[in-house]
Amino acid sequence: MLLEGKNLGFRYDGNDWLFRNLDVTVHSGEIVGLVGPSGCGKTTLGQVLAGHQLPVEGVIALNGQALPRSGYHPVQLVFQHPERAVNPRWRMSRVLDEGGIPDPAFMDALGIQESWLQRTPSELSGGELQRICIARALGGNARFLIADEMTTMLDAITQAQIWHAVLEAAKARNLGLLVISHDQQLVERICDRRISFW
Repeated sequence: MLLEGKNLGFRYDGNDWLFRNLDVTVHSGEIVGLVGPSGCGKTTLGQVLAGHQLPVEGVIALNGQALPRSGYHPVQLVFQHPERAVNPRWRMSRVLDEGGIPDPAFMDALGIQESWLQRTPSELSGGELQRICIARALGGNARFLIADEMTTMLDAITQAQIWHAVLEAAKARNLGLLVISHDQQLVERICDRRISFW
């Protein structure tokens, strides 16, 4: 399976182009790193590929077909700040239900505790909430995962645990990953190849 962005261009109204004439491909089972300085358009590109933003120019395709505009999206995005990605009034059980029923083994690997499921976002730490968001993203029939600075705000031990669980799940399910990061060491360690915005 192939996720492909062709001749992509994006800018906000009245502003300069963040990127233009950009081609991006991610194959199933491939881990691609996207690196570059803050403000260069990495996050926006991730949002475009996941359908959160529409490109001003170009097209996004999955195996040559347009991505769906409704229903469960096969390209899932995990944001750097998880509190922005969930309804503040929802309990975690409802957040997880939104993405489908997660694999219990994957939830265990992420360190998600049963007691968290009856809590709201404000009752969890940032690391706990991010684990929930990752489980939600991979709870349905996701074929590709875009990780936008997914663990930057977390301590080193938590980062290692989360990346281990995600990489194992990606391997088992033959998922394609796009890892957005300014951490070039992380990209070099886990990615098959990289796209640079430098």
